[in-house]
Amino acid sequence: MRYISLKLTFKTENEIFFPMNPVNTFRGAMGFALRHISCIQRKNADKYACNSCKMANNCAYALCYETNIGHLKTDIDNFKSFEIPHLMNIDSGFPGNRVVKPNERYSFNVRLLGNAVTVAPYIIVAAQNAAMKGIRGSKAELETITDEFSGKLIWSKQNDNLVLPEIENFTVQEPDWNNTENCELKLNFVSPVAFKNKGKITREPDFSRIIGSLMRRYTFFEASEGRKLNWHFSEISELAKQVKISGMNIETVCWERYSNRQEQRIPVSGVIGTVNYIGPVAGFEELLNAGEILRCGRSITLGQGRINVARIRHLSNRDHFEAFYPKNNFEQIMN
Repeated sequence: MRYISLKLTFKTENEIFFPMNPVNTFRGAMGFALRHISCIQRKNADKYACNSCKMANNCAYALCYETNIGHLKTDIDNFKSFEIPHLMNIDSGFPGNRVVKPNERYSFNVRLLGNAVTVAPYIIVAAQNAAMKGIRGSKAELETITDEFSGKLIWSKQNDNLVLPEIENFTVQEPDWNNTENCELKLNFVSPVAFKNKGKITREPDFSRIIGSLMRRYTFFEASEGRKLNWHFSEISELAKQVKISGMNIETVCWERYSNRQEQRIPVSGVIGTVNYIGPVAGFEELLNAGEILRCGRSITLGQGRINVARIRHLSNRDHFEAFYPKNNFEQIMN
């Protein structure tokens, strides 16, 4: 699977206030600019005409903001429209609910996944145009674009010479569903994580939901490149259900977003913090590490679903027992 990670650094001209979730603000401004430069129907009265547009499958705006099954280069079995992940996600490089003063800098990280790597130049121009026009009414100047991970300079306003970003590539091997070795996993939820379960939103960080989300997203991103995964999804899911929560330190975070379609503000929430899991985790290590790129859960386009693996520890039988019981209870049982 291919991906590109762009760090966009801006310098403000005017004071700007960012709400709790800055990603939604920036994503909306960049989407408006991207649609203006890439959409052949932008003067159409129906501003959400992507589904009926014959050019949608090759349009930068539709690819990143209105991702649909037509953007796949191979078929996926049993994929429903509401499960389709977008091929772009964005992170803010700063906390929300703050004022950025004139001449201060702020940054956003834009990640293009799968087939969306082909529209990187459009994203760069759209981000530049959005800042010049004004984000929340405050103008800014795009100063530099760097690779999020390597720090390599892609573009700067000093030389105005765009070097196309290097495309990264990684492949996730199928989780070993025969590996039942007990391990302890410490997982960090960096931005709010929540899931949809039977049509309802749940913030319970169940391990099987995390694995299910990661598998669906990776399956879709690979399909956008024309590759179909032949994994044993049922067996992998059953193994994931054996992993249990042994401890957690989390809190609920509530954001909100404005929906142009519904013309109202919509609450968005999830949990952040650290959760410890215990069980047959070892076979999922590679997929979990890839989760830093893939993300998991819902509202990922709004900056949610950031996770990283803090630790995976192999357990002895005694360690496995102690992980479920406080030390004082363990000593009483043993005595």
